[in-house]
Amino acid sequence: MNTEKKIRKLKSSLSCLVKVASFEDDFWIGANTVILDGSVIRRGVVVGSHSLGKRIFRRNGVYGWQSFEIGGVTRMITVLGASGFIGSAIVKRLKELNLKHFVPGRDEDIRGKKLGKVIYCIGITADFRTRPIETVDAHVGKLSNLLSNCDFESIVYLSSTRLYKSTNVLGQEDNIIEATPLLLDDIYNISKLMGESLLFSCGKKATAVRLSNVYGLDTHSNNFLPSIIKDAIWKKRIRLLTSLSSAKDYISLNDVVSLILKITMHGHYQIYNVASGINTSNLEITQKLEKITGCKVETDKHAIEVQFPQISISRIKEEFSYIPSLIVEDLEGLVGEYYSLGGINDYN
Repeated sequence: MNTEKKIRKLKSSLSCLVKVASFEDDFWIGANTVILDGSVIRRGVVVGSHSLGKRIFRRNGVYGWQSFEIGGVTRMITVLGASGFIGSAIVKRLKELNLKHFVPGRDEDIRGKKLGKVIYCIGITADFRTRPIETVDAHVGKLSNLLSNCDFESIVYLSSTRLYKSTNVLGQEDNIIEATPLLLDDIYNISKLMGESLLFSCGKKATAVRLSNVYGLDTHSNNFLPSIIKDAIWKKRIRLLTSLSSAKDYISLNDVVSLILKITMHGHYQIYNVASGINTSNLEITQKLEKITGCKVETDKHAIEVQFPQISISRIKEEFSYIPSLIVEDLEGLVGEYYSLGGINDYN
């Protein structure tokens, strides 16, 4: 019948494989499917979330968030800063995808080596105020040496949405950024801006990824979220130095890794905000932690309100069909990961 369409659905699981085929006209490929070499995805095909495709030929198919095409990636992917929180997670994902990659040691000489697509994860975050020289060297100095002396095809540089902190408008990639050299806090922003500027002058394909506050299991971090989670679990008490109304953007590590690899392989823009696009308050987070752990929450009498602007994620939504995870929804699972560490001896 003309009013009825025959919908063919391919049920899938984590182990489902799709052999070489041509898919078209209302063919639905379910979530968590692996699509093998040479398949053709034509108009009217829907590919479910978390699917993987190797050397597939896209013809206007619709792809769910975190479906992942790894086709055409024949060159090396080099991860610099691979011992860090984000860098190590990227390397883990590359291994899972069986993609060719290179992870040089901290002081390894990489001059003369063909690095292919570089992901630059070197950086300093929470302790930048006490390590200004190291901060500038990580964000600019080592980058300058790489751009001057190394052989690479393209580079993705991890920057920060902290650059928008001084603005009161929506944080968009083409905003004018302001910084004040007299403010100690601004050495971070200035060094990231200099890194981005240097990046775009290198004459090769270069992309800056501005990350918001990344959450995941990070036992060695003294950043706000890991600190209060560990306090909630093992001290049963959270003491806030910023007000309950303070709010900022959080993005999951899993989302970050997926987006960075998509941008590395297929990104079209020079700058991307990689964030959830939603500001979450201290109140929302601590109320959830109270419910999960039974902890008590105190606010310092001198606590100040810190508000970050909302971050625009229109580019990653439009280009990669991004659907963000939400920190409040993920907190229970994250707390469980910290609990699995085994107790106060793991709290450092």
